[in-house]
Amino acid sequence: MDINARLEKLERENRRMKKISIVAAVVLSCLILGGQATTKKVVEANEFVLKDTDGKVRSRLSMEIGTRPTLSFYDANGSIPLSLAGGDEPFVVLSRVGTQESVQLGANQAFTGVGIYEKNIRAGLSVQKGSPGLELYDAEGKARTTIETSEDRSSIDLSNPGNTAISSMWAGSEKSGGSGVAVTETAGTFRVILNGNIFGPQLALEDKQGYSTEIGKSDLVLTKTGRKEQTPAASIVLFDKDKKVLWSAP
Repeated sequence: MDINARLEKLERENRRMKKISIVAAVVLSCLILGGQATTKKVVEANEFVLKDTDGKVRSRLSMEIGTRPTLSFYDANGSIPLSLAGGDEPFVVLSRVGTQESVQLGANQAFTGVGIYEKNIRAGLSVQKGSPGLELYDAEGKARTTIETSEDRSSIDLSNPGNTAISSMWAGSEKSGGSGVAVTETAGTFRVILNGNIFGPQLALEDKQGYSTEIGKSDLVLTKTGRKEQTPAASIVLFDKDKKVLWSAP
């Protein structure tokens, strides 16, 4: 084969390689552009449902009450052990399947907190207006123990099963009334208060008729002169139901 034939053969091979390169470049470009288009594709729907191999719904993403997106997870029997909701008042609910027990975590305009439910609410931990609080409830959903803390005061309130008596303990600044302990019968049968404030310690006892005894610092209005007077810590004053002094010492 002479040199001219060899050059002609080489030129044909070069032209063929150029064509193959152009086709490969076009195919690669299509793949790249197609991949980019796929990643930017938007799927729109009002509801998405995920089913298992048996055709049972196991998860559902949908719009609830118009503006609240909700994601729910189902077990094999169709119960919902977990649900999440968005919107202006988001919340999460964890439920024990087969019972009425659940845990709810939520936030709204009034408070942010966690609630533990059986049939009714049994415990709640929340923050309201910047103040954290813990409440424990009986089986009927009535508050039995309340613990609250604010900027200048902390308190604990305890009530009996019938909610007929309440015991309270508080500790606060002078502005909020100091510190103390109180036992009160809600029907007004009796009231016992041990209080310590800027004026000094005081123990007060009161019955349902309104008669009372105050031991320690007490404000008196002298019947003869109408002048106000404060007794020392080592004093006892007895009042009638109209808060008039029956007897005092010293």
